[in-house]
Amino acid sequence: MACSSRPAPVTARICDEKEHETAGRNVVVRVQGPKRLQERVPVRNKLPIGCLTKSVDHVVIVIPAHNEQQRIPRALSSVSAAVREVGRRATCSIVVVADACSDRTAATASLLLEDRRDLVLRTRFGRAGEARRAGTVAGLARSSHSLSRTWIVSTDADSIVPLDWLTMHLEAAASGFDAIAGVVTLIDDNDLDDVLREQFAAYYELNPDGSHPHVHGANLGVRGDAYCAVGGWMPMATGEDHDLWNRLAEADYRLSSSSDLVVATSARRRARAPEGFAADLVALDSARGAA
Repeated sequence: MACSSRPAPVTARICDEKEHETAGRNVVVRVQGPKRLQERVPVRNKLPIGCLTKSVDHVVIVIPAHNEQQRIPRALSSVSAAVREVGRRATCSIVVVADACSDRTAATASLLLEDRRDLVLRTRFGRAGEARRAGTVAGLARSSHSLSRTWIVSTDADSIVPLDWLTMHLEAAASGFDAIAGVVTLIDDNDLDDVLREQFAAYYELNPDGSHPHVHGANLGVRGDAYCAVGGWMPMATGEDHDLWNRLAEADYRLSSSSDLVVATSARRRARAPEGFAADLVALDSARGAA
């Protein structure tokens, strides 16, 4: 079921928080380090006592890709394995958005997708936010499930998700959360060296309670009705993940962050998006050189 052309009004809270001191509230944290690791990120990791759960019937997995024919096979292999792990708990569809590609990303993805519900879109946006938005629109349009029982999950074509990735997203949804932000680690390949690994670990803050202050398009999930109510991904070149998260927080949706929800992503420093994650890694490299 697709979003309506006009964003729906924000729905009423399911839970009454007034009588419970343990009710979730916005917690603002700050991280030292590169620019995008300094965002103020509101999270609500605790639900009010007696909060109703909202299970999910269908998952839409959106993967934007720009000239990723070399990396997308391992990304889709990992996502497909996570889909199989879900089993009958929910149906899943994968949407790859081959955006402004001059290589065989789209053809490669088409060969690897396993289910008739999966889709490859070819677009010419040149903006990650607009690619994610188009992929989400297409995925929701092909689904007959209600938005409140649909979960939208985003990752990247240069990333590798763990086997229990979707299962953990579904558990967050069933627990009553409207969105969850996971963390990233760096893929151990030729793009990563020991010094960068240590620098990243030093700057990448994880809280003792298992929460964290990060938001990554490579590891983000949101309930369909909440996504539509706040207007979805904006057509931005960079920062669409933080932008969506902040609008969800402003609308008082139930947000969670978990350092157990981990996706491995590329350590390359040649950016696909300006001022994106690769720019953070470049900043770490620059800090190393200045030390």
